[in-house]
Amino acid sequence: MGSFSKRIVLILVCFVGLLLSANLSAQTFYANNTLITIDKDTLKQAYFKDKIVLMNFWFIGCYPCIREIPELNKIAAEFKDKIVFIAVSKDNSADQIKYFIKKFPFSFTQILPNKELIESLEVDLYPTNFLYNKQGNLVVKTIGYEENTIAKLREEIEKLVK
Repeated sequence: MGSFSKRIVLILVCFVGLLLSANLSAQTFYANNTLITIDKDTLKQAYFKDKIVLMNFWFIGCYPCIREIPELNKIAAEFKDKIVFIAVSKDNSADQIKYFIKKFPFSFTQILPNKELIESLEVDLYPTNFLYNKQGNLVVKTIGYEENTIAKLREEIEKLVK
């Protein structure tokens, strides 16, 4: 892909991001969703009540997803007592996820694929991160991985935990 094509793609991604950010406050993820962890634990709406939540959507074959994991782990370690960290796999089985996180530690609570959740939040590109405030309202959504993605999440997290 040539330099001009890359610029066009970047402009389109930014434009889509602006369109998505226009309706952030209306999206909550847990209104009708029960999440199942790779260890078969159930997380219901009450689990998230009055908590800040960072939810990451990823899959094993996604290089940008894998690239952001170490940075997400740093945020999880720094804010572990203040935020719930959830990672939702696009389509990997519990065994595949467990095998993967042995090789590439990912300290978020790992959730089994949840097609209803992925569709309701309109997750089409990976990685995608959603940061929710204590009221369950979406504060920021990041799509894809760039050098400033995690810095943007960290900045918003710091505002929320004050």
